[in-house]
Amino acid sequence: MYKTKLTLSVLMLGVLLTGCKEEPTHYKEAAQASITKQAEMKNYVFAGNADIDLGNIIPQTKDSNAITSNLLGILQNSRIEFKGVANTQPVQLEVDLKATPALLGTALDLPIILKDNKLYMNIPVLSQKDEYFAIDLTKLGTATDSKSALSPDSLKNVSQISSTISKLIMDDMQEDWFQKSADEITLPDGSKATSLTVTVNDKNKAAISTVFQSKLPKIISTLQTSGILSKDQADKLNQTNFQSVLIEMPSSIVLITDIEGFIREQQINLSFSIKDAAGATATHHLNLKQTYDQINKNPAFTKPIPSKIKPFEDILKLVAPKK
Repeated sequence: MYKTKLTLSVLMLGVLLTGCKEEPTHYKEAAQASITKQAEMKNYVFAGNADIDLGNIIPQTKDSNAITSNLLGILQNSRIEFKGVANTQPVQLEVDLKATPALLGTALDLPIILKDNKLYMNIPVLSQKDEYFAIDLTKLGTATDSKSALSPDSLKNVSQISSTISKLIMDDMQEDWFQKSADEITLPDGSKATSLTVTVNDKNKAAISTVFQSKLPKIISTLQTSGILSKDQADKLNQTNFQSVLIEMPSSIVLITDIEGFIREQQINLSFSIKDAAGATATHHLNLKQTYDQINKNPAFTKPIPSKIKPFEDILKLVAPKK
């Protein structure tokens, strides 16, 4: 009788211990899958905002593309709002961009249209409200003597660059850094979604900094391939002592994914410090929120091709870097 009770007790204890054991999570795998899924986005509506303070991290070089160089000059220390429509096959894009540079404190409206390999930009001060500069992207490198990779192909997935960089970083993150929302999220269109978050805290800050440092060369390469950075800019950034770049709090990445696996909202809140050659430390941040909607539902483009055009050579005279 005693042996029977002992056996039953051991069995019950085993059941209890088994029941209390935590099931392994697969949040990292889910995050990676959702980022990979973005490559299946052929057309979509997007919107978002950003608060950017990068100081003078991005260098100005002689081979910088005149367009991206001046846009970066405006955007790398500014508040930004944007919304638009994108198509990848064929490449077509329209964006309403509003930027408030820290130095100016005044909002600038920068509407952009890309169609048939031509980029149309309205630039405040340089052009009237309904007047656009027209740039043939197939001839851009020759016209500017630039080593920038800006081209129709590089612009194909320009709004997905944040996802590409997120994947680079997430590949080496640890499973226990990820958290899943307890409740389902309802998207503006009424559909359901789930949220995965990685938050930097005292316990993981050093490890996440190490991951980020190891990925910086690939991040720089991604920005160069996309045409945002020129070769010389990328080379100069690669001379940075990456181990001096530390992720600080508050920092986090949030991915909100729908039932089909597409990311519908992405938040990157990144605070970091960096030491210069003299040993001085500066703190910067990049806070980005971007949403996607009407994925692969052929959303309509509403902006007509501008009728008032200024030649590309005019903008080169005004913004091209001096040799």
